Amino acid sequence: MTDRSSLTRRGFILAAAGFVSGCTTTQELIGPPATSARKQAARDLAEYELDDWLIGFQPDEPYDIPLIDLTMLPRRFRRTVEIHEGPERAGTILIDLDTKQARLVLKDRTAIRYGIAVGEDGKGWTGPAAVGRKAVWPSWTPTPRMRNADPTLPAFMPGGVTNPMGARALYVTQRGQETLYRLHGTDEPWTIGKEDSNGCIRFLNEDIVDLYARVPTGAPIVVRRNGQPV
Repeated sequence: MTDRSSLTRRGFILAAAGFVSGCTTTQELIGPPATSARKQAARDLAEYELDDWLIGFQPDEPYDIPLIDLTMLPRRFRRTVEIHEGPERAGTILIDLDTKQARLVLKDRTAIRYGIAVGEDGKGWTGPAAVGRKAVWPSWTPTPRMRNADPTLPAFMPGGVTNPMGARALYVTQRGQETLYRLHGTDEPWTIGKEDSNGCIRFLNEDIVDLYARVPTGAPIVVRRNGQPV
C-alpha cells in the first residue's frame, strides 16, 4: 500500500521502461550478473528508481532482489539480533508502532529486529492476528477506497521490482479470515522508520525475504502501541 505521489512516480518509471532498459550505468553493483533479458530489464528499472540507494542484487526468481545501502538508514532500523525479554513465545512476530520496529522471537529468547514503515495514525488492524498465507513477488490490487481517493491508481499491478508490495508478502488474517493488511517488502526504502502506508507494514525487501523464510503460515502477529497490544 502506498501514496499518490509514489504511484505518480511509478507510473513514469513503468512508462519509461523501454528507455531505461536501453541505458547503461557506470555504477559497480555487487552480486552476479542478470541471467536473462527479463531480469536485466527489471534491474534497469530498479537502478533508475532506487538511484543512490542501490548497491547490488541478490539472486531470486523471477526477479533479482535489489539490495540497498544500509548506511542510508539509522542503525535502529537495520536488521540485528537482540535479547528478548517479553512473554511472547518463539515464532511470534511483534510490530511496535511507536519505534517502527518489528521483531521475530526466537527459541533462545533472542529476537531478530527489523526496521519497518507503519500505517498512518488510525490506519491498521487491532487485536490478535496471524500469517494466513505467503506470496513471492506478490501482485497488488488497490482497494476501492484507495482508487476512489486516487482514480489514477491501476486496478491491478503484477509483481515486480517497481510493485509497492516488494519481493515477498505475508497476508494477515484474524479469526481465520483474511484482512486487507499485509507485511510486505517495498521499493521505497526511504519510507522505513516512518508512518507512510495505508495500514500495511513495510520491510526492506531483503528483510521481508528473511522473515518470509523463517515463519510458517499460522505464525502469530502482535501489534503494540505505547508498550501495549492494540
